[in-house]
Amino acid sequence: MNAGLKLKGPAVLLALTCLSVLPAWAINKCTIDGQVVFQDAACPGKGESLNVRPASGHSNASTAESAARTKMEIATVEWRSKVNSAIARSEPLVGMTRFELDKAMGAPTKVNADNYGGRLKDQIIYDRPRQSWYVYTEDGIVTSIQHRPGISQASAEPAVRCLSSMEIRSLETSASSITLSDKERVQRRKEIAELRRCGR
Repeated sequence: MNAGLKLKGPAVLLALTCLSVLPAWAINKCTIDGQVVFQDAACPGKGESLNVRPASGHSNASTAESAARTKMEIATVEWRSKVNSAIARSEPLVGMTRFELDKAMGAPTKVNADNYGGRLKDQIIYDRPRQSWYVYTEDGIVTSIQHRPGISQASAEPAVRCLSSMEIRSLETSASSITLSDKERVQRRKEIAELRRCGR
């Protein structure tokens, strides 16, 4: 079985058994992000359609329903494998639930929530030391992802420089200027007091 379809133990036996006794159906073999996967939906890029045929041509309603259930089970197992792999890498994945996203990414830096037309849409920002993730969800499901490697917004912000005592004395002198109004002098003194607390 192809490495793109990660089935183990009883799931493999179930899938192979069902494939051997069920009527033919089409499965798409796709190459996504360098990995080969099998799915019902058409391939978004490179891929091919495979006809899975049983040993006998017998077909009826019950076997058709079994075929549909088996296809769903295979797709579910494959999807869980992709989600678990993304969680292990600490990366988001389109189609994840918000719960799975939290397991993968931890606490977000910021959430911009929106409720438009009864649909809950969030922009969830994860700012990391050398990268940022912008994850968009709709009704609790990840719909799109933006990844910005390099310097994150937090690390890109310049560090606050505290003024030296000489620079503060110079500001105090200018705050005593006769050209300033009483209101401006009060405001300057407040600002100087804030500067004195810098770094403490």
